[in-house]
Amino acid sequence: KDWVKVAKSIMTPAFWTKSCTATQGYGWYLERVATKVEEALAVTGATQVDLVGHSAGGWLARAYLADARYFVPTASQAA
Repeated sequence: KDWVKVAKSIMTPAFWTKSCTATQGYGWYLERVATKVEEALAVTGATQVDLVGHSAGGWLARAYLADARYFVPTASQAA
C-alpha cells in the first residue's frame, strides 16, 4: 500500500515539472527511517548511527539526511 503513494506522486504536476521532493512520494519511508534511527539510538545509547543503502535506498538515505525535520544537532553543533 505504501508504494501506491509513490505512484500517486508520479501523477502530480510537481513530478512532471521537476519540483517534486522526496517527501511527496517517499515521506512514509523517511518517517520509517526516522523511527528506526530513534530506536537504534535509544537501544544502544549511541549518539549516531550509520545508514547504509543500495540503489534507491542510497538516494533515500541522502534525502533523509538532507531533510531539516530529522536533523538533531549534537551538543557541539547546538553551542
